[in-house]
Amino acid sequence: MTGSIFEEAMLSDDPFDHVLEEFASRPRKKACLRCRSSKIKCDYLKPCSSCVRSGCPGTCMEDQNPRSCDFCKQKKLKCNKLRPCDQCIKRARGENCSAPFNAASYKSAKAATRKTAEEEPATLPQGWGQQELLEPPPQAVQVHRPMPFALKITFSDTSEHRERESLRLHHVIFRRVWESGYSLPRLLRILNNLPHAIRQVLDEGLMALEGLRQIKCKRISPPSSPEVPTQDSSVLELVKDDNEGFLSSNDYIGFYAYEWDPLTQKRVSVQVSQCLASFLKMHPEEVLARVGHSDHFLPNSEIEFLGALFNELFRTNDLPAYRYQRLVRSCPKTGKILESMIVKSTASRQLDEHGRVVKTCHFLHHVRPWEYDEAMRLRPECCRPFLTNTGDRRSAHQLLSDANRDCLFEECFETWTKTPEGVGRLKKFVCLFRNLILPFKQELARLKALEAQNEMPWG
Repeated sequence: MTGSIFEEAMLSDDPFDHVLEEFASRPRKKACLRCRSSKIKCDYLKPCSSCVRSGCPGTCMEDQNPRSCDFCKQKKLKCNKLRPCDQCIKRARGENCSAPFNAASYKSAKAATRKTAEEEPATLPQGWGQQELLEPPPQAVQVHRPMPFALKITFSDTSEHRERESLRLHHVIFRRVWESGYSLPRLLRILNNLPHAIRQVLDEGLMALEGLRQIKCKRISPPSSPEVPTQDSSVLELVKDDNEGFLSSNDYIGFYAYEWDPLTQKRVSVQVSQCLASFLKMHPEEVLARVGHSDHFLPNSEIEFLGALFNELFRTNDLPAYRYQRLVRSCPKTGKILESMIVKSTASRQLDEHGRVVKTCHFLHHVRPWEYDEAMRLRPECCRPFLTNTGDRRSAHQLLSDANRDCLFEECFETWTKTPEGVGRLKKFVCLFRNLILPFKQELARLKALEAQNEMPWG
């Protein structure tokens, strides 16, 4: 029998045809590892012709580990056939993934646990009997909390925070914007698409603030880094005595507070109230994690967000500390707008002995439509900064109904630059922005003139 096979192999054109017929099986789905690494055309057999001719049919495999690990097979888990596999890595046994799984010891331990559980009789807790089980449970004691519970995250090492050097907006004052917790890709896209006129005014305002900060730092002698209070302090310290009553009002939504390093203006800690997380329909820890990771969605449209941002950066003492704005609640994953409402935001900040910002806090209150309409009639400058002064006089009901369209299409600079009406509103926006930074530029020029004459106001 052996001689006939040998003679047929010698008389055939290819002496390996008979060997291929013996070893060939159903075709595989992709080329083997040896053919892929050598860039040889594979015939998708198991084993392939190239491996048989090379004398290594046993090494003809599609993957390095064509079978699941013993642990995944025993536990009936989906294994990705890597070493270590994902399932073993999740269970902290990556080093034992390649080792055989000892099923006997596992079954014996499981049987011992089951036997122990069956032998132990079920007993009631101490002090409980059949009569106590039939009685109704005691009423829970109502806990009085004058202020809603808040979560706080502290950043121990501020030097590890990434610098936002893009767009050359890395001023110390503007660093609070990067550290505010909003989505960094969204902020970069908005600031990258700013019209040239607005970007020019923004640079002038930031340079003025930077110059004032440097002149103010010369008053500090010696220039050492002051200690920043890192202990848990109540956020009520940021509120004036005449405003503490609104925390217990029915329209109170919540607050969010930041602690800043006075020298670098990097955030030291973030505090978010639980009421604000409930308003956003999110878990408080998720809100805190997104803010800490700079992954939170923007609260309103592009232009309304920038208007509130500029108003907060360049706010002087003569401007009111509160403003009316429209907030939208979006889905964190898809970005779909789910709900909109009118709120009143009250800002408060705490300065150190040198006039540098140490803490900032914003309290949010729900505003009824008629209250917003009345504020539009009496104090329109406090309603949606920059937008109201550029011609947007819509009522509260119209703002709520148009929230989705405004956030997606209407209230963005790209849309304004395409229509004559939008270009006119853009010019008004630039004029308002120039008037906002004008006091800072004038103060910087005055201090520089005094500095040139060696007549500093504190000398």
